[in-house]
Order: sequence, then structure tokens, then C-alpha cells
Amino acid sequence: MIDILILTGESSEARQLEGWLSGGWNVVSAANLNEAEALLDEPGVRTLVCSDELTDESGLMFIARTQSRWPGTRRILMATDLDGSLFFHAMHEVDIFSYLRRPFDKNEFVRVVSHAANDPKTLTGVPRSSSARPNGAAGGWGASLGVIVGLVVLATVLVVGLIACAYLLKSALGIDFFPDWHFWELLGG
Repeated sequence: MIDILILTGESSEARQLEGWLSGGWNVVSAANLNEAEALLDEPGVRTLVCSDELTDESGLMFIARTQSRWPGTRRILMATDLDGSLFFHAMHEVDIFSYLRRPFDKNEFVRVVSHAANDPKTLTGVPRSSSARPNGAAGGWGASLGVIVGLVVLATVLVVGLIACAYLLKSALGIDFFPDWHFWELLGG
């Protein structure tokens, strides 16, 4: 069983990252995309740490292309820089667990990778997106839209309720601020 699979285009970097994760983890490095896919076919790969700077295909494209094939595997993308729109796409559409911006320090790398490998949702056989976002990225937007609509409705009810209470209070006290206006006229009657 492989706990952590590292896919990077540089063998020296792979050895360094393996060394950082030594002690309790079964860490394996893949030299290329084909080897990574063969290793991912083995049961039990918890976490894929993938460099975006690969020779045949970008790491982001590899993760996107293979995410449905291994839904229980956590994915961490290592990249020098991602622009804002690409980062947003990567986090919401490609189902990346985390992103490590290069250069990174040892403690941050170990913390992020350990968190991914220890996550209880790893290897459940259920894709992370199905438990966190039932309808994929649209589920997040749909939920946000539902909250916004709910708040607008609540605010409208509160404003109408305050107006009605003010009208009833002014009527009960015999105060007539606008003698030619009547509440029933506002309602179209």
C-alpha cells in the first residue's frame, strides 16, 4: 500500500521530498506519467503530490484527466505560480486537496502532505467532491445563491413588518404624520 506518491520531473527533487516524508509513510516516486498511472492503479494510494512542471503534460492537466479514475486519492499540486483564475479553476473544478507554491519549506510541505494522507475521507471510495459539493462546483454556487435569496426575503419581510408595526402604532396613538396616506392605499385597495 502506497501512502504518498510523488510525481515530479526532477529525480533530485523527488529524493529530497521522499526524505522529508520519511518515518512512518510508504513514499514512492514516479519518474513519468505512465509510471504514476501504473502506481495509482495499485490499491490504496492515499495522496498524490504532483508537480505542475512535467514534460509531457502539466500536473494540473494530469490531475484533471485522472481524477474520476481514482476518486479516493487526495491530490496536491506543486507549482511555481498559478494565476488567480487558474487557481480558482484548479481548486473548484479539478478537485485538488491543496496547493503548494514553490519554493516551499520543509515544514509546510510535511504539514500539508501529512494532513492529506491522514484525512479520514481518503480511501473511502467516495470522491471528496460528492461529500463536500453534491453538485460539483455548481453546488457551492447554488448554496451561496440560496443563502443570498433567503437573506433578501428575510430582509423584505422584516422591512414590511416594521412598516406595518409603525402604522399600527401611529394609528393606536392617534398620530397622523401623513393624513392623506392610508396603509390600505399602499396595498392597492
